[in-house]
Parts: sequence; structure tokens; C-alpha cells
Amino acid sequence: MTRLCLSSILLLAVIRSLSAQGANPRTGDSVYSTVAVALRAEARPSARILASMGPGTSMQVKSCSKGWCRVSSGTTSGFVLAEYVSLDRPAPPARPVPYPFILAGAAALFVLVVVLLIRRYSRLSSSFREHQKRFDEFQQRFRGIIDLDGERERIIKETEAGEVTLHGAQALQKDLETKIQGLQAELQVLEEESDIRSYGFYKPHYQFENVDSYEAELERIRDAQKGMLKDKKAAVCESEWRVNGSLVEGRKQIKDTLKLILRAFNGESDAAVATVRYNNVQTMEARIRKSWEALNDLVDVQKCRIVVEYLDLKLQELHLVFEYEEREQKEKEEQRLIRERMRDEEIAQREIEKARQDAEKEETQYHEALLQARADAEKAVGEKQEKLVAQVTELERRLAEAQANKERAVARAQLTRSGHVYVISNIGSFGEEVFKIGMTRRLDPMERIRELGDASVPFAFDVHAVIFSEDAPALEATLHQAFEERRINLVNERKEFFGVSIQDIAQAVRKCHGEIQVTLAAEARDYRKTIAMRAADQKPIPGGRRVTDPPLLEGSDADVQTPELRGTAHESK
Repeated sequence: MTRLCLSSILLLAVIRSLSAQGANPRTGDSVYSTVAVALRAEARPSARILASMGPGTSMQVKSCSKGWCRVSSGTTSGFVLAEYVSLDRPAPPARPVPYPFILAGAAALFVLVVVLLIRRYSRLSSSFREHQKRFDEFQQRFRGIIDLDGERERIIKETEAGEVTLHGAQALQKDLETKIQGLQAELQVLEEESDIRSYGFYKPHYQFENVDSYEAELERIRDAQKGMLKDKKAAVCESEWRVNGSLVEGRKQIKDTLKLILRAFNGESDAAVATVRYNNVQTMEARIRKSWEALNDLVDVQKCRIVVEYLDLKLQELHLVFEYEEREQKEKEEQRLIRERMRDEEIAQREIEKARQDAEKEETQYHEALLQARADAEKAVGEKQEKLVAQVTELERRLAEAQANKERAVARAQLTRSGHVYVISNIGSFGEEVFKIGMTRRLDPMERIRELGDASVPFAFDVHAVIFSEDAPALEATLHQAFEERRINLVNERKEFFGVSIQDIAQAVRKCHGEIQVTLAAEARDYRKTIAMRAADQKPIPGGRRVTDPPLLEGSDADVQTPELRGTAHESK
């Protein structure tokens, strides 16, 4: 079909060319040069050239003969070959072909085609690898299916094994669910006890007044336990058993079994009693009950058990030992407080006695000097007498002060409840707005304050107020009662720290005692210098604490050490 089309086009072109050549120009026709021609003077090739005319030059035909035409162009006339003229105007000459640009475009097109082919090849290669990989997977996966009988047998065996495993898993699941229910019941008890313990709650079972009463009750409970063991009533067996057909051997085995579970139960109970503390008494009780239940479950198949009465005695022993230790610790604390007060009282009495003796000594010295000065003044005259009179006046004043000091010391010795109530703080140890309100009967209350800040805390105490009162214990008790809800340590009242502001303390003192002088801002010199030094050197505080946080409380002095003070103080705010 293509060849036929090309032939038709070529034939039409040839016919058109022949028709154009067969049409000879006639006189008067306008013709055009088809190429660059020479206009000659005569109708022969060697004639003189009159002019040269380029392609497409318009000429007027005057006559044609023997292949030559006489034409005129403008003012020039001459002869040209008829084959070089045409009645049709020739097309304008074609522009020169830009072969360099065509080559560059062809090269760019070739590069683009190559790039597209490479990308296409890469995609096809990637797709081929992916399909090859999937093909390998499918081939590996279904390789065994070629052998249908073998594959069927393998699937049957796997199914049977899976059913066996499923039955075992179901049995294990039921067993685990039973155990989980038991553990959840035990956990619920422990969680309830933990929740109760978090509030510090414990309900005492005994209300004895002294340690001796606790010891007597503890001895009675332990005697009751010994009696049940001796009478073989602590653990019993409700059935008789035969071993190898022998009833005697069966009784011996039961006896050994009962002895074994009692030894285990007693060991567990004694361990719980030995480790009972204020924060785990409920846990230890649950531990004893669990031991009792577990041992009874172990021997339930033999119809043996530890009786509930023996369990109750063990629980009574646990509670009694706990309360006994609590009572003993409380009595020790009371004795320590009494000894401390006696020591403080003894120091105060020594100071008062020393002050009285010093005052009597000064009184005697000033009295003797006054008598001597008066005698000398009576004998002296003039200016010397005037000096002696002035000296007598000064000695009389000093004698009066010495007598007043003596009377005050005697009065302090007679007033056994007089003393100083002090208000101190230590922001480097306990934080802001935590104050200690204490009392001392010493003549110099600062001596007691310096003792408190010697080694038990990292920084010295700052004094906000020192109040003298003829009934210092009553004033101290009144202030403690006023801020009872703000007390830091609710367990040990000897820790006299309160989370209040100094303004509240000053207002309470003025209300029950009178006007006092109070230092509102704590100096905390060492603490503030420490903070500045650490901030300048970028040194971290040990324990990962912030630079602005006060150091943790260290030491063992019972009067100032409060491990829980820091956190509770912020809560009180």
C-alpha cells in the first residue's frame, strides 16, 4: 500500500513537469527566469552577454524561435534560452538547512530515548526480580503439595498433634484460672491492708497500762499454746488410716504428719512475730493465715488440720508482741524525755546557783568597797572629797544592781516553772516556714539553741524569738496546742516542728503572753553562702538535687532529726 502511494505521487509530479515544459511562451507573455540566466545580444551561446538575471526575474516575451526567446527586462532586450524561462513564477529559494541544530536536536533526542530506555529497563528489571522472588516463595511454600498423599498425611498428623496440645492448653487454662482466682482473693486482702496501712491505721487489741501487763498476757498466751501442743489439740486428724494393713503404722504416720505441719506453722508464725513492725502488722497477720490455710490444704486428703483455736492464739501473740514493743518504745521515749528534762533542770539549777553566788560575791565586794569609800570621803576634803563622794554614789548603784541580781536568782530558784520559750528555724535543713517551738529553763537560752544546731543538722538554727515566762511549760503547751493541726510529725510529739508562718506564731504569742520582739526574716548565712558558691561554680548538690534545694537532713539527735520533715512541710503549706 505504501509503495502504491509513493508511485502515484511520483507520477503526478512527472506529469506536471511535462505539462509545464510543453507550454511554450508566446509573444506578449510574461515569463520568469527559473535559474540565473545570461541575457545575450544574439540567439547563440557564444554571443555577448548583455546582462545577468537571477532566478525569478520578470521578462516580457517578444518572440520565440528555435529554443531561444527574445525578451526584454526593463530597458534591456536580448535573447535567453527558452528552457530557462517559465510562465509560472518560481517559488522563492529555500532557506539553507541548519544542519548543526538538526544534529544537536537529534543527539538530544537520542540521549532522551536512551535515558527512557534505561529507566524502563530498570523498572522491568526490578519488577522481574520481585516476581522472581515471589515465584521462589510460592515454589518453596507449595513444594510439598507435589506429593499430595504425603502432604495429606503430614497435615493429618499436625492436626492430631494440635488437638492434643489444645486439650492440654485448655486443662492448663482451667488450672491457671483457679490459681488466679485464689491469688486475686489473696491480693485483694493485701491491697486492702496496704490501703489501710497507708493511712497509718492500726486498731489496738489490748489496752494495758504498762509493760508488765503485756508481759503477763504474752506469757499466758504462750502457756495456752504449749498446753494445746501437750494435749495434742493443736492439730487433729478426723480419720484413722492403715499403712501396709497396720493400724499402728497408720497412727504413727498421722502423728508424724501432724508434727510436721505444726513445726512448719510454728516456724512461719515465729518468723512473722519476730519481724512485725508498725507498718507490716496486717501483712504479717495475712502471712500467718495463709500459712495455716496452705498447710491445711496439703493434708486435707488425709483429713488432718490445724485447729482454728491454735491459729487464734498465734494471731493474739502477734498482736500482743507488736503492741508490747510499741508500749515499750513509748515508755523508753517517756523515760528519755524525763531524763532530758532532769538534765536540763539540773543545768538550770547549777546556772541559777552560780548566778546567786556571783551576785552574793559582787554584793560583798561592792559593800566592802562602799564602806571604805565612805570612810575615806569623811576624812578627805576639797576636790578629793568630791571624787570620793562620786565614787560612793557609783558603788551604791552597783551594790543595788548586785542585790537585785541576787534577789532575781533566788526568785528563779524558787520558781521551778520559769524559763524561756524559743522560736527557731533552719531553712537550709527543713525549708521555708518550718519552725521549732521549744522551751528551756537555762539562764542562757542560746546555749540550748547552739546545742541543737551543733552536729545534727548541716546548718545552724536562726532565732526568731526568745520569750521569758514564769510558766514556760504552759506557754509552750499553749503554742503547741494552737498549731496542733500544723504539726509536722503526728506520731512523735517530741518533734516540736510546725509548718506555720512566723506571723501566725507572733500573733499567737501576743494573744496569750503579750507583746514580743520577733525577727521575721531568717538570716541563714551559711546556707545562702553555700547556694551562691554552688551557683557560681555550677557544682551539683549530691543526690541529684537542685542548687536551690536545701540539703537533706542528717544526724541522729532525737530533738531535731525528722526524716519526713521536708516533704510534710510542703504539704502543710
